[in-house]
Amino acid sequence: MVAGFDQVAQAVGSLMFGGDAVAGGMLCGFAVIVVTYLVFLILFREHHGGINAVMPLAMGIVFVAVAGWFPIWTILFVVIILAFVLLNPLGDSG
Repeated sequence: MVAGFDQVAQAVGSLMFGGDAVAGGMLCGFAVIVVTYLVFLILFREHHGGINAVMPLAMGIVFVAVAGWFPIWTILFVVIILAFVLLNPLGDSG
């Protein structure tokens, strides 16, 4: 983790979870992703669909990954889920 973000995760973890920095980082990361998405919804009040709905989420996930609040496997799992949402491989084609 980056030093400043590591300290924030440790502080949130000690406040909320009794000293667990990983859980604090996950909570901080989730909060950043939600706030990023809500800011985009407020700034751009149009109806978003497809890639436009996923773009703010992807930006939040990239920031959280760079900060080191989420483990790498979590980021990969979210990317796989987003790929299934966008590509819809199990949907009807007819």
